[in-house]
Amino acid sequence: MEVQPQASPAATAPSPYAPPVTNPVAMPAAAPGSLVAAVQAGHRYYIIPYVFSVVVLTFRRNMGGVREVSDHNWPVMPLVGAALVTSLFGWWGFPWGIIFSIGALGRLWNGGRDVTFQMLQQVVGPVEAKRILDASPKPVKPVSFWLVRLLVLAGLSPVILLIFLIVT
Repeated sequence: MEVQPQASPAATAPSPYAPPVTNPVAMPAAAPGSLVAAVQAGHRYYIIPYVFSVVVLTFRRNMGGVREVSDHNWPVMPLVGAALVTSLFGWWGFPWGIIFSIGALGRLWNGGRDVTFQMLQQVVGPVEAKRILDASPKPVKPVSFWLVRLLVLAGLSPVILLIFLIVT
């Protein structure tokens, strides 16, 4: 029986001279091959933003971490929570509360911020990541997703009312 030499920890440690990742996204604990297979099967990865303000302080945050989304498996309740928090508490900071709230509600209209490309880019590179995303199907949103869109419209109603008052 032959004994295999084991690599020393110094040989397997990442180089301190490696270039930094420009747009890091914390990836879920999964093997790179399973990430590519999941995306090819129609899964996507989203971050759900929300905004809250206190007088002159405005905070942009994410609901949890990166969420995996597939057909009819959207995280509707976190989207509803983010839309409610942003609609009720996002507008109070001046001027950034108004600006960030419009941006967050716009992202929530589509289900959050899609970070699938950034995650794939870390694993297979930008060209291959674009090819994989173009060839894979997008997940279908469930009927309950319209509740999120109604809340987003309700959250945008102060802006719509303000524009209406300015125009008339």
